[in-house]
Amino acid sequence: MLGEPTDLKLVVGNKGGFDYNIKVQGEAVHSSKPHLGKNAIYAASELSLFVEKLYKRYKKNNITMNVGKINGGKQSNIVAESCELTFDLRLFSKKIKEKIINKINNKICNIQRKRKLQIELKEAIAIPPFEYKKSNLIDKIKNQISLPIEVVSYCTEAGFYQTYGANILIFGCGDISVAHSENEHVEIDKLVEFNKYFIDILDTFINKKG
Repeated sequence: MLGEPTDLKLVVGNKGGFDYNIKVQGEAVHSSKPHLGKNAIYAASELSLFVEKLYKRYKKNNITMNVGKINGGKQSNIVAESCELTFDLRLFSKKIKEKIINKINNKICNIQRKRKLQIELKEAIAIPPFEYKKSNLIDKIKNQISLPIEVVSYCTEAGFYQTYGANILIFGCGDISVAHSENEHVEIDKLVEFNKYFIDILDTFINKKG
């Protein structure tokens, strides 16, 4: 059992999360003659808009994509020599992930040919999705504590454990909407309620009672 702020719901699946870095290398010249340079910011901006386009196209497949950071150039009177951007991709399907990244790589090739500069795409973080798989043990737990069951969009370590054959159930108190915020907290009554459920699970399945 993996502890996460599920608000006392039983979570049987979550999206995988993948972070990507894109580095664009252009050529700096004075801004009075921009046609002699290769503006890395323009290329990065084109890719940023392409990520947004892909998100709109594939969001029906229950994915999210977001460009979270872009940084480049030195000052306004110099054509930007370099630029970097980062984006994240969250989804359940590994096949959709491969399709999206292939499209981004094809777009990178097109921009490199058109703008005569270099672009590098690297996967920085890879958290595999957690997919529910039928398990007698998990089914017994679900029947034992009779709580709502759901699949969530945030990432957990469950996918890593699943790759090693573990049966996983995500369960805990707390609300994910306040996680990683100044107001992050767990209500005491929810913690007490969680402890009762958790002890019941331990009594039934570790001590083999009932």
